[in-house]
Amino acid sequence: TDTPLFFYLPFHLCHEPLQVPDRFLRLYPHVQDPGRRIYSGMVSMMDESFGNITRALEDKGLLENTLLIFTTDNGGPVYYSANNWPLRGSKSTFWEGGTRGAAFVWSKNLLEKTAYVNNEMMHAVDWFPTILNLAGVSPESGIDGVNQWPMLSQNSSSNREEFVYNIDTIMNSTAIRYRDYKLMTGSPGKYNDWYPAPTSPGDVVNEDDQQPPPPKWEPQLYNIREDPEERNDLSASHPDL
Repeated sequence: TDTPLFFYLPFHLCHEPLQVPDRFLRLYPHVQDPGRRIYSGMVSMMDESFGNITRALEDKGLLENTLLIFTTDNGGPVYYSANNWPLRGSKSTFWEGGTRGAAFVWSKNLLEKTAYVNNEMMHAVDWFPTILNLAGVSPESGIDGVNQWPMLSQNSSSNREEFVYNIDTIMNSTAIRYRDYKLMTGSPGKYNDWYPAPTSPGDVVNEDDQQPPPPKWEPQLYNIREDPEERNDLSASHPDL
């Protein structure tokens, strides 16, 4: 077809409330924790939906000269049976487990390099100028996002070296990233531990289950490239940063 197409589909899966048809639930009899079993079924249901969509696009001849993007907007909520292990934290926190998202792109003909993993820096706002660039359109000046098509299509370096996770004026907390380093001030959120996937009902993290926070959060500094699990706070040894 010669008609341009932009197709956006925001899935409610995988999100609370945890519920899924029985045929997906029956795929995971070995998962002992009920919530994790339902969550796993929801992932399989979403995966089947992706297959249905891709097959329909193929049948209609719409996969030629097309880019498929799969992405998320945040980490998983561990209190609803999600799992970010080995990253620290949960959705609603500044930790990598709450802010780092998985994504992939696929195309029959647009990618110069395929079948690789890229760990370069990209922010959600970069999708907008990246898609516009691919469509041959220039975005307005002054926007927050940057074009990341060279990085995605060639596995090259990122076109950004910094971004803001959040500036919370209510909680008086902030988190920023500059090159390899991440600086946080104030509370990073309620869930500050490392949470393996639950294997039994006793492993479940409830919304009221929180690691007791310190009386006051001191500034924290992490080298995210070397320490993505955020286990080694460098603020004391690198006060100059």
